[in-house]
Amino acid sequence: MKAKGLDDASDFDRDRVANAIDKAETLVGQLMDQARGIGDREREGRVERLATAARAVFRAVEEDPRDLPRARKFMGVYLTGARDATAKFADIYSRSRDLQARTDFVALLDDLESSFNAHRESLLIEDRTDLDIEIEVLRDRLKHEGVRPRMEE
Repeated sequence: MKAKGLDDASDFDRDRVANAIDKAETLVGQLMDQARGIGDREREGRVERLATAARAVFRAVEEDPRDLPRARKFMGVYLTGARDATAKFADIYSRSRDLQARTDFVALLDDLESSFNAHRESLLIEDRTDLDIEIEVLRDRLKHEGVRPRMEE
């Protein structure tokens, strides 16, 4: 993480993030293992897209360890649920090719992927909000010290 400019993150924070991401990657691996049991390449590919969305959240947390508390639900609870649902779907679909189960499963994956993508965007927006607040605070301090802001041209 030092290579990513996170020198100011404590070793404790870096270790917590690395540990959480390792656990989440294990869940993604288990999710993908379950998806291979579906026996339908299109549905397996759909699960891979969900895994990609999940990993985008992991990358956002790596870039800013302060995001870990907000991302834990996505990195644990949601991935565990996706893994378990995939295992159940693979079992049912491999035996019966139940079209309603397939429709419901794909809808679940769509919802989860949308949720992961929205959460990742939220983490990025929050970073921008933090920057905006910091700029505003600094401008107020400068104004208080008598420094006039440069007029925009």
